[in-house]
Amino acid sequence: MLATGEDVPTTQSILARLFTVEIAQDTVDMIKLTAAQEQAMRLPHAMAGYIEWLAPQMDELGPELQKVWRQRRSDASLDAPHLRMPEQVAYLATGFDTFLTFAVGVEAISQGKADKLYADAWGSLLTTAQVHGRRVVEVDPAERFLSVLSSLFASESVFVDRKETRRFPSDPTPRGDMIGWRDDDYLYLIPDATRAAIATACRNLPTSTSACDRGR
Repeated sequence: MLATGEDVPTTQSILARLFTVEIAQDTVDMIKLTAAQEQAMRLPHAMAGYIEWLAPQMDELGPELQKVWRQRRSDASLDAPHLRMPEQVAYLATGFDTFLTFAVGVEAISQGKADKLYADAWGSLLTTAQVHGRRVVEVDPAERFLSVLSSLFASESVFVDRKETRRFPSDPTPRGDMIGWRDDDYLYLIPDATRAAIATACRNLPTSTSACDRGR
């Protein structure tokens, strides 16, 4: 299913099952887009021809496509930012390659043209998967928690005291709210105080609706 929209789901498990492509206005070649739109009436006929070509072969083609899909999933796994990204790349690449096989078979394009189109598509899919994968990781609740907490420390909105260190009245008062203690290895956070500080920060951020909700 192909869908358009101006935002993405805020739940990580749903987002990981999608393959998002961000399209900026200045990246669209308007001349080519107009030319393609003028030929839009040909698309239903192309799809009908593809389905008629594909349907009789499905029994024998199915197992072969599964084998090809598994290989492409393996090829896409290197440096994948999220475990579901190679699956998405493999599905899209396999579908596009199968359509190119049809296009060559009906002499709509040459084999050389098909090979170039597939190589370009494979590179684009891998690049887009990296961008989408990072988006999936960013909405991980633990990652979002640490990101907001780090921002609070940097802005001195909160602080942690040294563990087992006595504070005297003459000592400078740290800025922000105290949310725990620390030693040389660990932070010892007060759960309620920390959650309250992060919730307040999320409410006050201009992008809180889209950013902090993803970290719940």
